[in-house]
Amino acid sequence: MNRLAQLIKNVKKQTFKDPLSDESVDLSIDQAAAYESEVTGWLQDLPFRFRFELARDAAEPVPAPPSGSVLLVAQRCELAILANRLILKLYLPFLKDSSNGGASMHKPSHQAILGTINAAHLVIQASRQLHSVWRRIRPAAFDFYDFGRTLFDAAVICAHAVIQQPTSILAGEALRDVNCALEVMRDLSSSRAGVEGARADGHRHEAIRIVEMMKRRAESARGYPTAVA
Repeated sequence: MNRLAQLIKNVKKQTFKDPLSDESVDLSIDQAAAYESEVTGWLQDLPFRFRFELARDAAEPVPAPPSGSVLLVAQRCELAILANRLILKLYLPFLKDSSNGGASMHKPSHQAILGTINAAHLVIQASRQLHSVWRRIRPAAFDFYDFGRTLFDAAVICAHAVIQQPTSILAGEALRDVNCALEVMRDLSSSRAGVEGARADGHRHEAIRIVEMMKRRAESARGYPTAVA
C-alpha cells in the first residue's frame, strides 16, 4: 500500500496546477502513460488473492462470494477502484482539452481514449461487484472517496466514448458498462442505506437522469431504435 500511496502523491503533484504560478507544466501524454504503467504494474504485483478479476460476462448477475470471503472480495474491488480512479485522473485532462479547443479542437490521443475507457470499465465492474457484497451497509473505506460519484463519473465517461465514437470496437462494451452502472445506481437510489452514504442523497435521482439521457444519446449514435415515451 505504501507504493500506491506514493503513486497517488506523485500523480496529484503532477496533475495539480497552481493558478498563482507561471511555472506549472502540463503533464505530457507520454508521462501519463508512464504513470499508468506504474499503476497497472502495482496491481499486477499484488498477491494473487488481492487481484480483481473481471467476470466473463458482465451482463450476468454477480455470483455470491464463497462463505467467509466477503471481506477479501471487497478488498479486491476497493484496490481496483482506487487504482483505476488514479488512471482516470491522469487521462481526463487530455479529453477535456480536446473538447474545449473551439475552432482548433483536436481529437484526443488513442492512448488517452483507450486508457480512460479501460479504467472506467474496471471501475464500473469493480463497483458492481463491491455493491453486490456491501449492498446494505457502508464500509469505512468510502470515507476516502464517494462511491456514487465515482460510479457516475465512470458511467458518463463510457457513455461519452460511445457518443463520440459509436463504431469503435470498444463502443459495445462501453455501452454495456453504462447499463451495469445504471443498475447499481438505481439500486442505490432505492435504499437510503446505499454504500455511497448520505452525502449523495440529494443528487441520486439527478445523476441517474443524466446517465439515462447520455445512454439514450449513445444508443442513438449506435443506431439503436429510440424508445417512444
